[in-house]
Amino acid sequence: MARQDRLGDAVNAVPILKALRKAKPEVFISFMIAQPLVELFAGQPYLDEVVSWGKNFFCLIYLLRQGRYEALLMLHPSKLLAWAAFFAGIKQKAGLGFRPYYVLTGFKPAHTVRRLSAPPLAELPAFRYVDTTQCPAVSKPGGGYRDDGQDVHETEYNLSVARSLFELPDEIEPPQIFLSDLEMSEARSVLMSMGVQNPIAVLPANRGSSANWPPERYRELVRKLVEAKQEALILGGPGEEEILKKAKGDTNVPMAGPQLTLRRLAAILANCRQVVGSSTGTLHLAAAAGAKTVGLFCPAPASRPERWRPLGEGHVQIVPEEEYCRDCQPHAKCGLRGITLKEILQNIAK
Repeated sequence: MARQDRLGDAVNAVPILKALRKAKPEVFISFMIAQPLVELFAGQPYLDEVVSWGKNFFCLIYLLRQGRYEALLMLHPSKLLAWAAFFAGIKQKAGLGFRPYYVLTGFKPAHTVRRLSAPPLAELPAFRYVDTTQCPAVSKPGGGYRDDGQDVHETEYNLSVARSLFELPDEIEPPQIFLSDLEMSEARSVLMSMGVQNPIAVLPANRGSSANWPPERYRELVRKLVEAKQEALILGGPGEEEILKKAKGDTNVPMAGPQLTLRRLAAILANCRQVVGSSTGTLHLAAAAGAKTVGLFCPAPASRPERWRPLGEGHVQIVPEEEYCRDCQPHAKCGLRGITLKEILQNIAK
């Protein structure tokens, strides 16, 4: 299976890997992902092998031939990978959506999506929802499921690719990243060295992948947490140091992340009481590691929580008020100022 782009997308592919393992325990399952993500998925029980995605066409053909793979699930369409699979002689091939090169390379297009039966959508936490086309004030449990096809979760799209070749169980489990007892213990030691034990983690950066609060709003959140005597921790990745400093402000809240490996970051997130941030890969990683999340989402079709919320119990998704979104361009990545600090604090675990 190949999902060779970003962290959040790779995490949302895990339910397919788990479903394949459950349906076909005897098969050899390989996961092709971007090189920086390889160490995160190494040793996961639903996988036999992790393969680093590369853009060299001839190396891809060689890798696929050496693996002697019988089937390829391409969750992120790639002309390069499609032709490499064709020349490698892989017989069963399926890809998301439809691309003209599917016809020439023998890929089966996957369009149909099915609802997840677990966890049931009706049992997911409620969040305020705004439709950017009509802007009615509506409250819906867990994003619900509308007939316009826009509220399909990303995992369901991935499942449609797998189901085009294989019979999979109806019950789909949320993503999960397994961490060893040693990794969890080491993460607790790292947290203690920073003066916290079970903090609220704040994720102020998202590399522009979705709408997000500006750092100044996160700084207000951090200050409120300090005033409420809550343990807090500011987390981010390499290149996000300036944003983390802006969110920290003049508080003594510790910062971490840029120097951490993905597995260490996952273990630290797993030891946090709650994780607050916009729709990012790190938020999905936190949920997969076992943390509860409070997500800030844009209600535009490509960003809405119905499609991108972390799966599982105990997660909260918040979108702006109706009036804020009335004149917003659906493609814009705004500052989500329609989400108030009060709403976030109301959803912080006591």
